[in-house]
Amino acid sequence: MTMDTTNDIYELENDGNKGHNLKVYSAAKIMASTSNFASENKLGQGGFGLVYKGKLPEGREIAVKRLSRSSGQGLVEFKNELILIAKLQHMNLVRLLGCCIQGEEKMLVYVYMPNKSLNLFIFGKLIMPSY
Repeated sequence: MTMDTTNDIYELENDGNKGHNLKVYSAAKIMASTSNFASENKLGQGGFGLVYKGKLPEGREIAVKRLSRSSGQGLVEFKNELILIAKLQHMNLVRLLGCCIQGEEKMLVYVYMPNKSLNLFIFGKLIMPSY
């Protein structure tokens, strides 16, 4: 699949500013922020893909959700989800800062929250049965 990244970023940045204020990050900036997605920066994974901790040059800590290439989610679906998440900003939700759509890379950039996941606080540590 060939993608005109410049047009995709332009469309996203100029989506009529429909109530969202998202920043578009370059893949290079995100890679530098996460030390090239170093394993020690991996926070977890889910259906979306892997999540990494990073630090922007200005010092802000971020969490980067990197879409798995095997997820099957296309660019249109990714953009729609991105705009929906941006509209769901709430004081009790982790804030979405922006995204990266560059080549085959699709990433969401969130404010980093240091206290693990809500799932861990609700359900505790998963205990595997011993046989």
